[in-house]
Amino acid sequence: MQTGARLTLQRVNPADLTIVERHVFCQVNAPAAITSELEHTMSAPALTRITANKSVEFYTRERCFITEILNHPDSPDLSLARCRVLAGVTTELHRLKATREVYVIEQGQGLMDDGHSEQLAVKAGDSVTIPAGHGQRIENTGTEDLVFMVICTPRFEPECYQADEG
Repeated sequence: MQTGARLTLQRVNPADLTIVERHVFCQVNAPAAITSELEHTMSAPALTRITANKSVEFYTRERCFITEILNHPDSPDLSLARCRVLAGVTTELHRLKATREVYVIEQGQGLMDDGHSEQLAVKAGDSVTIPAGHGQRIENTGTEDLVFMVICTPRFEPECYQADEG
């Protein structure tokens, strides 16, 4: 576990985001303005088209529902998923080895923590950065689903997931 690493709550300025993070921010905050640009991701030196992922939502051991939007070997630098946590549910305390995450809260409200530090209250429009290898979980404190986009860098692979609960 990294010492000194902390979860951070940020009010997002779209001008400060990377291309992918800006796309997610725009999708969350202006869904009608989004097109199929997510099918295209830039890789050096040429553009690579990644066919739209037809993934369906699935339930995970983490106690949430995931829909993978982009998680492909042709995009090794990042992955993008939508996560949905039911009202009253807290996800499993876990960490991703060598993978940084950014949560962009789309709907609902919750409390985010790492099992050691103070909880962070989050709501639609907030983002939370999670350093690689740092513990995390989120609790849905609202009455509706808590929905957020998850950006992983590099891309999420199952072997990077480490549960921190018994």
